[in-house]
Amino acid sequence: MNTAYDLDDSAPATLALQECYARRSNEVSTMPNARLDISYGAHPRQRLDIFCVGRDAPAIVFFHGGYWRMGSKDSRRFPAPAWNRRGVAWVAVNYRLLPANTLADAVSDARAAVRWLAG
Repeated sequence: MNTAYDLDDSAPATLALQECYARRSNEVSTMPNARLDISYGAHPRQRLDIFCVGRDAPAIVFFHGGYWRMGSKDSRRFPAPAWNRRGVAWVAVNYRLLPANTLADAVSDARAAVRWLAG
């Protein structure tokens, strides 16, 4: 496996930043406009979170990083309040991860999530 793009988990700044994202994301999970773990497909990873501000509001659809192999939408909820204050919905999306799935599966999930949102 190519590790050239892996974050260095031994770097204190990286760990602190990831912990901060997780803590802040957990705090916003209780917002009254939070709709969490909505299914857009049959696989358990095909879930998304919506922080809506109105039916016709524009939205940012965010796919977490992790080189297709790791990560979760759960720690990327924290930007929602800042965007909601500007009248923009925040949508954080999970997708199937490699190597248990293929890159084509992950890309298919991204497309399915956007189709579900647009539908």
